[in-house]
Amino acid sequence: AKFPAAQRTDAFRSAFAGMMGGIDIEPAAGRSFAGRIVHCALPGALLATCFGVPARFRGSATDVSERAGAVLLLRPVGGAMPVRQGRRELVIAPGDAALLSLAAPFEYDATGTTRVDHLRISAPTVARGAHRNGALLRPSAASDNRLLLLAHYAGALLQGMIPLESERHARLAGNHIRDLASVLFGLDDAHER
Repeated sequence: AKFPAAQRTDAFRSAFAGMMGGIDIEPAAGRSFAGRIVHCALPGALLATCFGVPARFRGSATDVSERAGAVLLLRPVGGAMPVRQGRRELVIAPGDAALLSLAAPFEYDATGTTRVDHLRISAPTVARGAHRNGALLRPSAASDNRLLLLAHYAGALLQGMIPLESERHARLAGNHIRDLASVLFGLDDAHER
């Protein structure tokens, strides 16, 4: 809201791309853009929730080398969200979650959502486990207790309810987030400490 309307899209795009490693944003035609991000950076994990962003998000082939050892968990709220990577497509239902690889181009359309939760995990062993176990673009249901635990823990971190008073605390929180995501998608013991 602090930016003039003409600068909002570029400011949001720049901030989000900086956090997520080059993901580009294409705002929906004819809709005003006033997105908001809440984020928390942890060692090996980055949480970001985007509110009210009527846009398509794209990760291109040009940025792949920087993101080769990372995966992105997406969780739309308030509407379904189509996701495409390679030849695979999935519509993630509201509250469900799915993983995609940051090592290949992708696209997701958040124009029908009110919020999209993002969890970027930078751990080569998790990324390899996701490929090996077929966890990419496989939905996890909103009713799954493992997803509920991950969502509540991530929400507490984003709201500052879990104090991260030292580098050790931040590292523990990053490990917890990666552990919870690994358990959710059947990648147990596939993370780096």
